[in-house]
Amino acid sequence: MVAKLAERLARLMFYSSDELKERHLQQAPTELALNVAQLACYAGSLATAHHWQPADLPPALASVPRVALSLYGRGPNWLYAAFALHVAPQPFFLFDPRSGWTLPVTVQCGPQPQSAVIEWQTRVTREYTWLEARPKQPYLDYEDLQSLEAPVLDSQCGVVISGKLPHWLMVGIALAYHRHPWLAVVQAQQYDRAIVVMSQSADLQPGARVTL
Repeated sequence: MVAKLAERLARLMFYSSDELKERHLQQAPTELALNVAQLACYAGSLATAHHWQPADLPPALASVPRVALSLYGRGPNWLYAAFALHVAPQPFFLFDPRSGWTLPVTVQCGPQPQSAVIEWQTRVTREYTWLEARPKQPYLDYEDLQSLEAPVLDSQCGVVISGKLPHWLMVGIALAYHRHPWLAVVQAQQYDRAIVVMSQSADLQPGARVTL
C-alpha cells in the first residue's frame, strides 16, 4: 500500500526537463527572462553547435535590451559575466540549482581585503592585471560571501579574472571592476586565454580573446 502510494506521488510530482525550465522561467523575478539555449539561437551560429563560442557573444548581447534580466541555463562563466555587465546597473539574476533565482554576491574593493573563504592572487603586466580568486574550502556558501572584499587594482588597466567559482561569485567579482577599461574572464579548463566580457575600447570588443 505504502509502495503504491509512493509510486503514485512520484508520478504526480515528476517534471520533464522542459517543464522544469518553463516553471523556473515563469518564476523569474524580472519581466525579461531568457533561457541560455533560447538566447543561443539569437546569436545565429549556435542553432546547431550547442556550444557557446566567444564570437557568438556580440550578436547575443546586441539582441538583449539593457533592462533588468534573469538568465537561466547552462553556459560558460564569461557568458554570465558579459550579460550582467551588459545590463548593469539594472538587476541581473541567475538561476542556481541549490538556491533558485539569485543575485550575484555584492563584492566591494578594499586596500587590504581579508577573507576566511577566498584567497586573492594578483599579477601585474603591461596590458592588464591578472586576478585569481582561490576558494579556501571545497564548498562556497552564498551567505558567507555577502561581505566579500576584493583587492583594489590599477583603474587604468584591464582586468583578467580567474578562479574555479560558482557563476554568482564570478559575476559579482566582474561587476566590482566594471569601471576598468576592459574585463576578461578565464574560461574553465582553458587557462591560457581569457574572453573579454566588457570593454570601453573600440579596439577590444566583447568576445575577443586575450592570450595569457
